[in-house]
Amino acid sequence: MRVNDIEFNTLPCWVQIWNLPLGYVDVDIGRAVGAHIGVEVNSRSIEQERGRYLQVKVRLNIHKPLKRGGVIPMRNSKVQVVYRYEKICNVCLYREYLGHEYYSCDEKYNDEARRIRRANKYDSWILVHGKRRVHARRKDV
Repeated sequence: MRVNDIEFNTLPCWVQIWNLPLGYVDVDIGRAVGAHIGVEVNSRSIEQERGRYLQVKVRLNIHKPLKRGGVIPMRNSKVQVVYRYEKICNVCLYREYLGHEYYSCDEKYNDEARRIRRANKYDSWILVHGKRRVHARRKDV
């Protein structure tokens, strides 16, 4: 087997799940939503950010468009949630795919050359830098 024979089809990624009701920011919901977004990396990779959002580590298929959100069934209703992807590079907001950026998108330039105007399928809100993890330093006494 050579290096050129290896295919890279997935990317591990932290995804923030926003707009969940406070009572639903838990590990079980994280697993269910994580399975919808991509393959869950492991069940310990779920964190809660003080009730603001749920954070799940998943493995994304790089050949499929990123999902903007989804609908989660609740007891008597459904909730529309929003996904935000942390620290992902090379995302085309025009085509919804990983692998190249908006500024180097061939489809965008071809559409412009043919005078076809399309709105971006995504906006920059879908990408976040992630939360800053603070680690306390141990003082030697």
